[in-house]
Amino acid sequence: MPIICQRGVSRAAAYFSRVGARLILLAISITARSAIPPTPTVVDRHDVGVAHVGQTLHHEFGVTNSSNRSVRIEGVRSLCDCLQVASQLDRVGPGAVAKLAVVVVPQRPGAFDSGVQVEIAGESSSRVFMVSGWAVEDVRAGVENWQVSAEELISHPAESRDVIFVDVRMPEQFRLGHIPGSLNMPLHTVKARSFLRSNRVILLNEGHDDRTLLGECLNLQGLSFTNVQVLLGGLGQWRRSGGTLEGEHPTSAALGEISPRQFQQVSPDPGWLIVNLTDNENEALATEASANLALSISADPSRTQTDLQHLLSIRGGARSPRRLLLVTSSGADYSEVEHILSGFHDAPVFYLSGGMDAFRDYERRQAATQNRHLVTQSNSENSPTRFNSSSTPGMFSGCCGGKR
Repeated sequence: MPIICQRGVSRAAAYFSRVGARLILLAISITARSAIPPTPTVVDRHDVGVAHVGQTLHHEFGVTNSSNRSVRIEGVRSLCDCLQVASQLDRVGPGAVAKLAVVVVPQRPGAFDSGVQVEIAGESSSRVFMVSGWAVEDVRAGVENWQVSAEELISHPAESRDVIFVDVRMPEQFRLGHIPGSLNMPLHTVKARSFLRSNRVILLNEGHDDRTLLGECLNLQGLSFTNVQVLLGGLGQWRRSGGTLEGEHPTSAALGEISPRQFQQVSPDPGWLIVNLTDNENEALATEASANLALSISADPSRTQTDLQHLLSIRGGARSPRRLLLVTSSGADYSEVEHILSGFHDAPVFYLSGGMDAFRDYERRQAATQNRHLVTQSNSENSPTRFNSSSTPGMFSGCCGGKR
């Protein structure tokens, strides 16, 4: 064979040898990358507040696809023995939100933090959805022991003389109106006030959500606080029951207003009755457990109060409402409604700040924010919420309760 041909064959063999080696290295690299599991990232957390051990808790998360193409769900797995996935996910259409239903049953007293992990094709970070709360042995018995009504305190002034009211609302709300002599402080600082340990302490907030206060009662009892209770219905029920208030505007309906965000956090509680005061009787708030009923406000206070009592009786029984939320179109008429309902004691009354318009606007902004949040977290290389080996749900005690 001519020398020139031998050289050509040798060069060709060397070339293909180099190409083959590169292909082998590329295959190894791809295989190694595909073997690396997606990094879990918390994208949503639902706090149920206080629950009892063995209670079945239901919740639905939204798995959002903010891209313009359909995505495939590669896997959904529970990170705790006490959490079960109740819905099947396969694909999520472009711009769509798939419902992820979970069932959680706390197994031990204490804080629980249960999670479910969703892996989506093409995303480097898997999404984790958490359900958290505080489990007690018997939440019903605890509530009876830890709550006190405004009527009971007002009707027995001698017994209430030595009570220390601790108002945990924001300072600007406290200045607007508060119980005379009450102390204003953040809830997490109460345990550091040693002078409260031997006194009868009554915790209060706006009254729309007492789950956090009830959980803190449990904590304080374990810290040698001998007599701590929660004011049922909060400041609004105190005022409606004839209790004295002082401040810059103690008669303002704003004391009973709650924001759309605050209501969304408590709306899964079936103890709410939403009363629609708008002109559109078909308008309703989208909630998980609360009931929506319509009512026309009459200029006659007694008639309006009778109508409210009738609505409460319709929703009576074991799951009867414990709180009313009144909603107008824009939230501009609450002062008039408050005047009409003066003296109504059947249930604590609250008003949705900004009315139905504000709630719809909040829903739109929340959906847009959630989409941006999910995209940012899935593409971030330095997300502070990524798990490491010491913080992955289900890998430590307390996932299903018992964490202190």
